[in-house]
Amino acid sequence: MLLFLVFSDTVFGNGPGTLAAPAASRVTYETKLEAVRLHLVEGCTYRKIMERFGIADRHRLKVWMKKYKELGEFGLVDQRGRRKEYIDQNRYVQALEREIKILKKCLEIWMQEMKRIDI
Repeated sequence: MLLFLVFSDTVFGNGPGTLAAPAASRVTYETKLEAVRLHLVEGCTYRKIMERFGIADRHRLKVWMKKYKELGEFGLVDQRGRRKEYIDQNRYVQALEREIKILKKCLEIWMQEMKRIDI
């Protein structure tokens, strides 16, 4: 089964003698961040932001806003192809910092106990 799409005089498809279909345009991190900033800081409407950046889907802006509110700027980074451990890196670092605090406190208590026993 052959599939063909015709754009002007260029033929795209999956059959022999055809060109690969053009890649969908990807929105950069900077564009997403600017769109979020325009909405949150300057109070621009979704419609104005969509017109300014040529975004066809209003839902896409809502997803960016939600990700920004949940994860900050890191939420706007394209995560496709990344392992989940790297996505949750910030939480992992925070857990390690809490563990370090606990261990330091345990060491401090242990040292005090050792000094008290030696006396």
